[in-house]
Amino acid sequence: MIRQISMFAAVLGLALFNVSSVRGEDQPARASDNGNLNSHDAGFLNAISRGDVAEIKLAKLAKDRAGSDSVKSYAQHIIKDHQNAQDDLKTLAKDKGLSLATDVDDKQQAEYDRLAKLNGADFDKAYIKEMISDHEHDVDLTKDFSNHAKDADVKAFASKILPKLQDHLRMAKDVNDRLTGTGGGNR
Repeated sequence: MIRQISMFAAVLGLALFNVSSVRGEDQPARASDNGNLNSHDAGFLNAISRGDVAEIKLAKLAKDRAGSDSVKSYAQHIIKDHQNAQDDLKTLAKDKGLSLATDVDDKQQAEYDRLAKLNGADFDKAYIKEMISDHEHDVDLTKDFSNHAKDADVKAFASKILPKLQDHLRMAKDVNDRLTGTGGGNR
């Protein structure tokens, strides 16, 4: 999932987690937006929602622009998994009274615009590089919330999606190895 969450917040952990950076600069955090969740848990769910939307949007672009069948296959897998996660997330958010982010933020749109200018092998390399970077960050963030979310349902949701994110990262690295000819196998 493309998350433009501050790496500084991810490294320093939940204590310094900045909800406004999760939501994007265009949507400041307000207590009334959080339903019955604390700001950290609500921020995480909004980041996941925004990331799902961004990854689905990018994967649809990949189906049109990619030159490699392995990239197109990866993109199809991303669409299916992230749509399923988004459906589960919408149910959880509704149960918690949380208003979710429904569109990409400015940074995610800029990344989409950058990739939309590419085709074929150039697109493949840039898209997979973005997927690796994004999923490395997402795995770290989701691990944190699977262990430290205050709300039991948020913790369970993070634990549920973590294996898929780890699988997406592994798959992206495998595709990258095929594209670059490095043959690093499963990492």
